[in-house]
Amino acid sequence: MNNQKGISLITLVVTMIVMIILIGVVGSYSLENIKKSGDAVSAAEFASVRDFTLKMQTKILAEDHKIDTSKIGLSNDLLYLLVGESLSNTDLNNIVDVNSSDVPAECKYYYIPADEKLFEDKDFTKGNITVQDVKNDYIINFYTATVICIQNDSCKVDGLIKGLSEIVLLIGE
Repeated sequence: MNNQKGISLITLVVTMIVMIILIGVVGSYSLENIKKSGDAVSAAEFASVRDFTLKMQTKILAEDHKIDTSKIGLSNDLLYLLVGESLSNTDLNNIVDVNSSDVPAECKYYYIPADEKLFEDKDFTKGNITVQDVKNDYIINFYTATVICIQNDSCKVDGLIKGLSEIVLLIGE
């Protein structure tokens, strides 16, 4: 009976342990790649919105376009709810001061929620992402081309959050 063929229990256990280790390594690597791909999509979306904002800024400065502000108002309460402590007090005060002033509507900060599909420029695309496909909420000042992306209790800012005195100076130029 010394010529028995088959797998011993020890060989089976060692094989299972090796398989579990391989699955753990491959699984963690895959999750990391999935997270990186999500970050890449967010970065592409942000760049697309930034380019769209620059295009709209050009149209506004050329007095070729007026913004429909009826759906994108930004109250102070909504501002504090959206950004929480993600922006400095100076930045928050700048936005509040500008939006509380009597500067033209084109110079104010606006809230653009992702689910509203308010980016109307259907011709504007960058790569495979159209601006209408945004998944994050944004606060945008089209006049200064400032873009604030709101995602997961944090904010990513592109441009300077200008205060009332700075915007008044820009209007006067």
